[in-house]
Amino acid sequence: MAKRIYALDTAKAAACLLITNSHCSAMYPSSLFAIGGSQGNTIFFIISGFLLSRTVQKPFKEWIIKRYLRIIPQTIIVIVMWLLFRMANQVPTLGIVELFLEILNQYWFIWAICIFYPVYYAIMRQNKIKHRYIAFVYLAIYFISYILFVNKNQFTAEAQGFHLYKILNYFGVMLFGGLLNDYLTKKRVVKNNFGKEIVKSLSLFLLGIAIWASEYAVIIFLKSGLEYQFLIHLGNCLFGIGLLEMLLIYNSIHSDYVPSTIVERIASSTLEIYLIQVSILFLFKNMVFPIGLLLFYITVIGLGLVLQKSMNLLQRVVTVRRCSKKY
Repeated sequence: MAKRIYALDTAKAAACLLITNSHCSAMYPSSLFAIGGSQGNTIFFIISGFLLSRTVQKPFKEWIIKRYLRIIPQTIIVIVMWLLFRMANQVPTLGIVELFLEILNQYWFIWAICIFYPVYYAIMRQNKIKHRYIAFVYLAIYFISYILFVNKNQFTAEAQGFHLYKILNYFGVMLFGGLLNDYLTKKRVVKNNFGKEIVKSLSLFLLGIAIWASEYAVIIFLKSGLEYQFLIHLGNCLFGIGLLEMLLIYNSIHSDYVPSTIVERIASSTLEIYLIQVSILFLFKNMVFPIGLLLFYITVIGLGLVLQKSMNLLQRVVTVRRCSKKY
């Protein structure tokens, strides 16, 4: 089993907080403060791709069942609770199609992961020589889709809810995280020039932030530049690659680093915290700043940690019962 890289846990916890912040636009005096969602998603997907690439040697059935059991039960529980809450508060009933679309858009992150897993597994099982060609194929698909199908008069790079262009982007981030695994880990072992590597990784990180921020600024303040919104995806991808490299370098230098307990708990509960926050967000929208913001953070993190702990306990009970039946 590969050694755990705790620096990545810290980054996942930070990603969780960034994603949470991006959902708080109605709680800030200005929605411009609710930033970080695309960076948080990028961190999550590139780290997930990197880590999952170390597990694809397992048979597909075993691999995919383990992945889906990690996300599907929690999602079903939260959606059922969300529906019951709507009924209890006499929220207007939606039609079947409307309800489907609301669940699709509200929990888009979950459905994206469910789609990504089998495709990712199939790609990563290919011979590593083919990986570079797969990367070129992905880039070709991305830009052809952008040129032919994306409406350049609307902001779709980070559109709300389930949007195919956004989904295609984040799959690419996850894919590149996996494809970079072999290259980055080998480079850390063979090439021990940390100073040069840190400068290169930091430059890539800052370049990505600069590209992302510049394109956003043009769109928001100059009311133009929508035809170049792919630069937002490019910037985030460079940001993610640079950050991943820096984290691996840090791990090579500080291999004994272990994050605090709360950071580890948040990193392990990113899925649950996400599910909780998108489900109860509407309860905090009309609260006074900063009280509503603080209550929102405390509530979603607290309930997310409780849900994750409860699901782990339930899984242990089920496992013990299965083992006891065998013997």
